[in-house]
Amino acid sequence: MNLSDQAESELPKTVSLIVQDGKELKTLRHVLSQASPFFEKLLTINMKENNEGVVRLEVFDESLMKDVLEFIHTGNVQISTSENAEELIAAADYMCLSKLKSFAGKFIEQTMSSSNCVSTYFMAEKFDHSELLDSSRKFMLSKFVNVAQTGNFLRLPRHEVEQLVSSDDVVIESEEDVFKAILRWTLHKKSERSKEFCKLFCHVRLTFLSRDFLLNDVVTNELVTENEDCISSATNALAWIDRAGDDDLSRPFSPRKALEKSVIAIYRKDKPFKNPLFYLPKKNDIYRLQGMAKTDCEPEHIFSCRGKLFFVSKEVDESQYYDPDFNCWRAAPWTKTDSEINWLHWRAMGIRHRRKVVVVQNEICFIEEDLEEDSSCLWKFNLDTNSTSCSKDWLERTRICAVTVGKYIYAIGGVRDINIIKQCSKFDIAENKWEKLADLNLTRYDALGVGTQEKIYVAGGWLDFDEITNTCEVYNRSTDEWNLMCRLTVSRPFGNLVLVGNSLYAVGGAVHDLFRKIWSVEKYDYEKDEWEEKERTLCVENISPYQASSFTLLKEESVKLKRYKGIFR
Repeated sequence: MNLSDQAESELPKTVSLIVQDGKELKTLRHVLSQASPFFEKLLTINMKENNEGVVRLEVFDESLMKDVLEFIHTGNVQISTSENAEELIAAADYMCLSKLKSFAGKFIEQTMSSSNCVSTYFMAEKFDHSELLDSSRKFMLSKFVNVAQTGNFLRLPRHEVEQLVSSDDVVIESEEDVFKAILRWTLHKKSERSKEFCKLFCHVRLTFLSRDFLLNDVVTNELVTENEDCISSATNALAWIDRAGDDDLSRPFSPRKALEKSVIAIYRKDKPFKNPLFYLPKKNDIYRLQGMAKTDCEPEHIFSCRGKLFFVSKEVDESQYYDPDFNCWRAAPWTKTDSEINWLHWRAMGIRHRRKVVVVQNEICFIEEDLEEDSSCLWKFNLDTNSTSCSKDWLERTRICAVTVGKYIYAIGGVRDINIIKQCSKFDIAENKWEKLADLNLTRYDALGVGTQEKIYVAGGWLDFDEITNTCEVYNRSTDEWNLMCRLTVSRPFGNLVLVGNSLYAVGGAVHDLFRKIWSVEKYDYEKDEWEEKERTLCVENISPYQASSFTLLKEESVKLKRYKGIFR
């Protein structure tokens, strides 16, 4: 035995913890050392506590220290009140007991309210409790209107108020709530905070305020009028609200999520279905949108982009979009340019063709498929520059499922040389190059598809030239792997997969028996890995399938829609 081992063996195996009033608690040395780096340092190096086996913790009382020791020994402790939990967090922070800090923080999260969430934020900040900081911020966002009325809200520092009012996730009844909260916070200490007002005011999304509120409460407010930037922003918002009816200038801001209503926009060209419809999944209701400006056009594709709902006609230069800000229809921007693109290229040459339309960042992409040569070209319309470009011989296959994520177009499955293929690849629209990906598990074409940042979902389509399918697959973008998932309740090609929030829906398509077209909505349950049919009505054989897209409306606009009571119900 060497000298160091001998010295260690002579140390006492128990340690005395001295707390308030000189009370003494004994516990095992090795248990404390393993519990935290605080005790490990005290009890393993040449310090007084190590040599004597005594640690003085007189800032803590006996009851609290017993709770700490119980958690160290068992991994659990009974917490009775929020005050008890806060004391445990303070002790855990002092003694570097991260697991205890997290445990006590979870108790406080469960008892959080509008009146205590701000004080919880300050406590979490003091003791560097990142989990509790995050949960208190989320609570303040979710109960913002109530929290902003409390006295504690007025204690928040400017940067924390700014983080709240700048968030898309702040839950409000109207944008007026944000302005009123900023005003109340500033006026609480007007002499100190008036210089901070403009930094907060710039986060008010002014075009979502009512015209009357802007005129009566904003542009007349002293804090606004005494700052050139503030008054300029307010008058510009008024100018946008009062703009001419033929001005299609977009709002300078997107709405808060709480002010939006997520819907599925649906269109069919068959009479009497000329008007687009909005399906509200949460309520399982259908509403009618007012008729298009060009009632004789026949949209073949529908998609959402920059807060507008686009309908691409068979005659592309007759396409139009719905502007929810004005509740009106306008001609699509590419119809106003002097483009040299021959939109009717294939038809003019008498070639069988099919078109797909997708949006990639700031470009609307028209995939034109030559069904005779099994090849495709890509026309791109840039929304920022109103310019067009073309990539000929873009892809040597057709009938693909086209999905977009970020700057990529994913070409999934399809047909080449009269063969149905599993091949998948992605096209970088910025670099103008392809990258091969893992193959599907099953050959398929004309499938439904949609993508998220993490995954791509593909469903239905044709497995063979005379067999439609209800099989589904999911692609993991980080691992480049396809996996089979549960089947749709209805076999369908030609329909749509759409995301509404985090929910995945399958809409439209064809029923296997007699290939009758169907109004059908299915929702995917991620936990159960199963599809649940939400709405279904079979229609006659010669009616065309639906085109559908996810879309968001302002709640104030959605209440103006009229419930549809057609044959879908």
